[in-house]
Amino acid sequence: MTSITDVPLADVKLFLTANKIKILKNEKDAYKIVLDMILKGKGKDYPDSLIDWIIAYNLFNSDKQIGHYTRKQIDLS
Repeated sequence: MTSITDVPLADVKLFLTANKIKILKNEKDAYKIVLDMILKGKGKDYPDSLIDWIIAYNLFNSDKQIGHYTRKQIDLS
């Protein structure tokens, strides 16, 4: 399963700041807050890396079978 900690910490902090949440010194707690907000459908101004993570999370948890593609194949599509 893809982990929320795959999202760069800088983007997590950016998201928390945009949502007027105090940035915590403990990285683990910051990621936990962001994950909770996502799962509850709260928040605004999502950075691209967080959107990418949400898409990956949703696909991973779906029953869809996704083929394997190279980066070149994706870039050319």
